[in-house]
Amino acid sequence: MSEFLHPSQLEAIEKLKQLRVGALYISRQNGKLRTVLSLVRFRLRTQRIHGVIWLCTGRKKDLIQEGVLLHAPGEARQIHIYGTESLSHNLSLFLELMRLSASARMMLVIDNGLLIKNANALRTQRVIALSQQCPYRLLISDVPFSRHMADMFPQWYALDWRILGYRTYWGFSLNHLSGPNGIRNADYLARAIEPYCVQISREDVQPRAGRKEYVWKFPLPPEGMAEYQAVMQRFLHNALYSSSGVYRLLQACHHVACGQRIVQDFPLTTAPLYPDAANDPRMNALLEVIENFPNQHILILCRHGYEFDRVCETLMRKYGPYSVWKYPEQNGMQYRSARFCVMNVFTEERENARLQADVMIYYSNDWNWQKRAEKEAQCQNALGDGTLTVVSLVAAGTLDIQILRSLWKKERLVSVLRSELWRQNGMPPAEQ
Repeated sequence: MSEFLHPSQLEAIEKLKQLRVGALYISRQNGKLRTVLSLVRFRLRTQRIHGVIWLCTGRKKDLIQEGVLLHAPGEARQIHIYGTESLSHNLSLFLELMRLSASARMMLVIDNGLLIKNANALRTQRVIALSQQCPYRLLISDVPFSRHMADMFPQWYALDWRILGYRTYWGFSLNHLSGPNGIRNADYLARAIEPYCVQISREDVQPRAGRKEYVWKFPLPPEGMAEYQAVMQRFLHNALYSSSGVYRLLQACHHVACGQRIVQDFPLTTAPLYPDAANDPRMNALLEVIENFPNQHILILCRHGYEFDRVCETLMRKYGPYSVWKYPEQNGMQYRSARFCVMNVFTEERENARLQADVMIYYSNDWNWQKRAEKEAQCQNALGDGTLTVVSLVAAGTLDIQILRSLWKKERLVSVLRSELWRQNGMPPAEQ
């Protein structure tokens, strides 16, 4: 496997080989899976460990399993992959893993340390208990913490409490936390973790394509705007008094902006607002954008299932049945050369079908910044030193633009919308 690794990845492996516990800060786009599997293979072949317990985000479990079978088929039977979230409620799984870790010399891989950033969560406590029975431990994460340095404590405690030097969260807080967001003595923490961690940045591994972003605004027709305003008024009252109300308002308004009529408020049920795709303003906006990028490979991301079906049907009717690759339903080589790849924004990239595009069009925008960034990074990696063009379709006069602003600022959309609604209605700020 080493012949497929970048020198910076080899250097990281060499450092981690000397450690029983350590952290690898790397994103998936930088060859995370192959790097970790190279370390795992070394330890299995040298009999340092008998197997691996790999804890990861539940939605990535199948993806990692595919990668293991592809890159390390000989070791696949010794690598046990589980969703970390399952430890929050599945006692039998926790007991099974405790028995497994006690029966053999195991390596624990904590893939995405941010899943255990809450020191008081049951999931975190179970991962820590499991780690204490595994002599080899590896923490994998994009970054040491997401919003607050307090995220570091449970992650490094799971590796070994002696690295940071604190047995309790109280002791850590006393020396390093100041107020809601303040930190102190950060240099001490950096010095403490440096011998036990390695970081691989994107620039170390491969050139990254440039990026240009555009917003394509289009108006809703009178019937569409009338439906939007009616739905906004109907859901507004509950939105003022609860975060769940804001979320339901956001969902309902987003459906209307995407061409659906709300036929039932609870449970939320929709029907097409424009039965003929030729009258759908969002579809027409998509076709106009496509005309500006002739002969280029285009990735189109949809948030809703009905959008996926409409876009595929419309493009195949206009450009031919072989012009569209429904990701990941069709993996045949005849679809690799298709001009358009249509994908649901919640779908994970497959190891055997890596994303490649010159242009990304967000047919509708989801407010999860991480999912958006992951897919853009995958396409940028594939382009190398080229330039990725990103286009977001936005319905004028709707929450579409607020979604984009929150993505750009990496804000919590529901909290921002709730505060904005209170301000517009002359009410005091809502408690978050």
